[in-house]
Amino acid sequence: MRQLTAEYVCNPWEFADEGAYLAFEDPAAYEAARIPDRLTAERLAAYCRAMGIDPFSVPYYGSRAVLLRRPVDVLGRVPGRSLR
Repeated sequence: MRQLTAEYVCNPWEFADEGAYLAFEDPAAYEAARIPDRLTAERLAAYCRAMGIDPFSVPYYGSRAVLLRRPVDVLGRVPGRSLR
């Protein structure tokens, strides 16, 4: 089983990298100084596409799905924290 986690929950960012690398992964990316740069939305989407999943494509989900969009600015509520 392969698991990647990059999360921020009211504490400093945490990154976890467990299990054997998959052929499409870029392990060098996990050495980035900033944790948010280790597992970006673009990298996550590329990994999903490599497994036949297109998470940011509405047609991928078909007619039986509902797509809800709500912008969330969690870090904007924490003084001194930002994704950049």
